[in-house]
Amino acid sequence: MPPVVCIVGRSHSGKTTLVERLVPELKSRGYRVATAKHAQEAQMDRRGTDSWRHIEAGSEAMVLTTDERLFMIKPVTGVPGLDEIVRLLGEEYDIVVAEGFKGQSAPKIEVQRNETGPLLSDLKGLFAVVSDDAVETKARKFSWSDIKELADLIEERFIRGRGR
Repeated sequence: MPPVVCIVGRSHSGKTTLVERLVPELKSRGYRVATAKHAQEAQMDRRGTDSWRHIEAGSEAMVLTTDERLFMIKPVTGVPGLDEIVRLLGEEYDIVVAEGFKGQSAPKIEVQRNETGPLLSDLKGLFAVVSDDAVETKARKFSWSDIKELADLIEERFIRGRGR
């Protein structure tokens, strides 16, 4: 299975922005990148849509395809672990960049902004922090302009040597 790196932080700290900057940088290096996101509310499967009707009719899982995308809807009881999500994605990726999942054991990059509060506490697996503020951390610190350097670290620690 591909390695997973989680982007974590407080609400509105810039997690999605970091994913939007990091994914193209990794892809420009020739890597196959998949992403996962933990959200409080699903927006795709709305009441009355065909996908909703399939699930309501009793389908245990539903795959919705278009000419450009594939979506899977699978009812769950509780938040699936990253292992389950990565298993569903398959082995065809070099890395999975996951937004959220701060309670999982995967390596983490924390995003911090002064206006959203201090660093999270008790994070397991924290190896990097992205912030333009002066923060005290034992993890490696990057500014928002250091995306290439952050991608270098991810490439060195998690992608290289895995074989493709």
